[in-house]
Order: sequence, then C-alpha cells, then structure tokens
Amino acid sequence: MKQSIVSRFLAAGLMVAASAAPALAEGAPVVTIQHTQSVPSAAALASPTSLFVECPSGYVAVSGGLDSTSNDLEVVRLAPTFGATAENLVTALVGTQSAPTGWMAAVRNLSTTVSRSATVTTVCAQLPSAVAIVASATASAGTAADPSFGGAIPDCPAGTTAIGGGVDVANPSTMTVTSNSPRGVGGIRGYLSTLPAGTLAAPVGWSGFARNVGPASVVKVAAICAPLTDVTLVNSATFGVAAGGTGDATTVSCPANQYALGGGGDPSNVMTEVLLSSTPVYPSAPYYPSARDDGTQPGPTGLDGAYRSYASGSTTFKFGAICVPASSLPNTTPFAVGPSMSASWFNPGQSGHGITLEFLNATSAWMCWFTFDLVGNRAWICGIGTVGGNTVSFTDAFVVNGGKFPPLFDPAAIAEVPWGSVTIAFTGCNSGTMSWTTSTPNFTSGSMPLSRLTSLWGNGCT
Repeated sequence: MKQSIVSRFLAAGLMVAASAAPALAEGAPVVTIQHTQSVPSAAALASPTSLFVECPSGYVAVSGGLDSTSNDLEVVRLAPTFGATAENLVTALVGTQSAPTGWMAAVRNLSTTVSRSATVTTVCAQLPSAVAIVASATASAGTAADPSFGGAIPDCPAGTTAIGGGVDVANPSTMTVTSNSPRGVGGIRGYLSTLPAGTLAAPVGWSGFARNVGPASVVKVAAICAPLTDVTLVNSATFGVAAGGTGDATTVSCPANQYALGGGGDPSNVMTEVLLSSTPVYPSAPYYPSARDDGTQPGPTGLDGAYRSYASGSTTFKFGAICVPASSLPNTTPFAVGPSMSASWFNPGQSGHGITLEFLNATSAWMCWFTFDLVGNRAWICGIGTVGGNTVSFTDAFVVNGGKFPPLFDPAAIAEVPWGSVTIAFTGCNSGTMSWTTSTPNFTSGSMPLSRLTSLWGNGCT
C-alpha cells in the first residue's frame, strides 16, 4: 500500500546546513560534509562513541576523516557506509560494491573525567563510476601486554586509481585503527611508511590494519576506486613518536588548484601505534573541521593527523594525500534555485517529518520544518531566509509555541522562540542537503539529505 503524501510528509526527516557553512554552487565537483559531537569520558561511557555523515544526492563518498582537539581520543573505526540504510563496512560483502554514500567514525575517549569533542567528515565527489573494493581479514586474539593485529590491502581494478578508503572492525571495544592509508607503487607492498617523501605516482590500493587486545575478530578494509587521470600521491616526511607518547603530522598539501580527495596515515609498527586523528584540511581559515560548523564545507586541499605509540621505544609514521586537479573532475553546471523550488521536501530515509518551502521573491524565502524534539514533542521550526545561488540560509529560525486548537486559539499566546540556524543547499531540481545548528534544549545540530515530495501545479523545475 502506498504511503499517503501526508504520512510521508509527517514522517520525512530533513537536514539543514549550518549558517557558517559557505554557500557552495550546485555542481561543485567536491564538497565536504562534517558533523561534530561530544564524546563522553571513559567513566561515563565505556564503549566507543559513533559519528555519521552522509553525502548530498548526486555525490558519492570517496573518503572520510576524524578531527579532534585532544589526544585523549583514539580512532576505533573510520569507514564508508553504504546506501539508504547506511550499512556499515564491517557487514558489507567482500568484493566489488557500489560507491559509498557516507562515512562513519567510532572513537574511544581515554580520559576518565572529561568529555571531548570529535568531528567526522566525508569528502563527497560527483563520481558515479567510483566503486568500493572490500577485503576482509581476522585479527588473532591479543592482550594489552601482547597485542595482535589484522588487516587487508585491497587493490583497485585495472584502469582505476585509489582515491580513498577506510577500516572497520567487528569488536570496537578491543580494537583500534593503526594503518588507514593509500598504497603506492614501490617500497614494501606499496605501504606509505616505506615510500619516499614527495609527489609519487597514483595509488593502486588501500592499506587498513587494526590493533587488537581482545578475542580474535574481523577487520574489513575498503579501497574507493575511480577511473581518474592525473592523480598523484603526495607523501609526507617521516614523523617520530617517542616511547609512550604522541606525534602530530605537518599538513600534507596538494598543489594549487587540486583537491585532496583522500589519504591517510601509516605507522612503522601496526601493533604499537594507533591512530588519533586523520582529517582533511580546508583551503582557507579555519583550516580544520573541528573549528567549523556542521554541514557543507568546501572540498579539502590537504590532510593532517596524529598517532599514539604504545611501544617501549621510539616509532615513526607518515601521512599521504591523494591529489587530483579540479580540471580532471566532471565539469558540472552550477544550479540556481528559483520559484520552482517552492514545495514540500523530506528525507525518504526518515519518513515522518519534513518542510514546506516558499520562495517569496528572488532573494528571500519562507520555511517551516514540521518535526519533533528529542523527547517526542511536536516542533514547528520556521524562518525567513536569504537566497543565494543554490542555497537558502535561515540565520534566525524560531520555534512556534503557545497555540491551542480553535476555539481556544489565542493569538496573544503565540511565542516565537529563537531556535538556531538552518541552511538548505540544493543539488538539483529534486534533491539537496539541509543542515542546522542549534543550542536549544532537546535538540541537536546535524544535517541530512532532502528529496522533493510535491511540486506546484504549472511551476515545474528544469
């Protein structure tokens, strides 16, 4: 039985872009989607904290990252997700899969007293021909005193190059990511830590390993591959980590007019070094995701990260960025919104809430988001926004409170309570991404894809 428009609308879940996010023209070949959340202390939450982001419609996820301002966090999972259900890599079938649609990270907070903040990112590109090559391995049983490791090194098909990749584990409570990096040509099996510094040939696959201090468990690794030309691997110098200490990399930057589609870090010892961060770096300040708002950001131009060592002696690691000229990516035409975008919009994956959007003139629009708060109360989040290019920004969204059903309705009782900001970035006539930022109790900041639910009669979009 088909869902009615009303039931789908009330069920629709929509995402709103953070107000500080730049207005990116529709058709931008590469964008970054990011989300920040708090990671409770080890005393407050024993299990790792998971974070998720999704690419806008029309884009695929080519890589992901984790940024943090504290070395208390360790990366447990950093992997692509697939399809409308955001299937995790660890449950994906081995072999060739369709390109991922988002990214996830899981982090462990070593502090027993202080919560920390983590930012997950996914780099999204208009590359429908990209695929994911999934490989699996088993990490044998280990202990803190005698850890084990497991990993895999999937290769990309002939005629393609690795543009990103990720690592997922079946037992996050005892496993930690060690290597999550592109594999090049030469060295020892192409491992990044064995390759020279500088600009190298395009990577041919991915390296993913995890440290294990518990029972034997599965590690899955994905290489994201695409038929691109003029791709290079920019490898860093060697960075050192003192015994039991931490080490930060210096940003690995791509040449001018090139995107850093992906990249990662590779340590000299996958049993004793664990990943603390691996993050894209933006072309302008603030450079790091942890210093920006949730939502849509520009495509990155570099990569950065850090490691912790559990070794009794010093160790080393390297970071590499996968660089591609903007001219080598699909050339798309910028999309500009107009009156035809006046419609009802929702997220098919979260049927149950949605928005109405009306364009008032060339520069302004009205929006109401019919949704719920975190405890289940109905919420109307509305506002008048500014139109620019493919985006509509509502910097002063408010919640409507105080109403009652007629005849008890009293206009004097209606209150418009400031709520936060919402941005909608459209990627075409029928799709976009909504992101929002709020500090209102019982709400959280976030983002999600949007799809058109209705169209106005005689006002089609082309």
